[in-house]
Amino acid sequence: MTTARGWQKYTIDLYREIEALSGQSCGLHPNGGLMLAATPGARQPEAHCSRARYLGMETKMISLEEARTSIR
Repeated sequence: MTTARGWQKYTIDLYREIEALSGQSCGLHPNGGLMLAATPGARQPEAHCSRARYLGMETKMISLEEARTSIR
């Protein structure tokens, strides 16, 4: 585990394990978010989704129209 991503995954998994074993909340709240690209060239949605899945988070890509209706 020599990467920042590896340490982040380890930490998230550890907090989830502590919560499961103790029955107490550690205060970990992966709430989610919405990422928008400013320009077509700035988009790297596959990389962001891949990282979120690696960290055990549910993720999906949505259309611009879905994003518009989600933030109203």
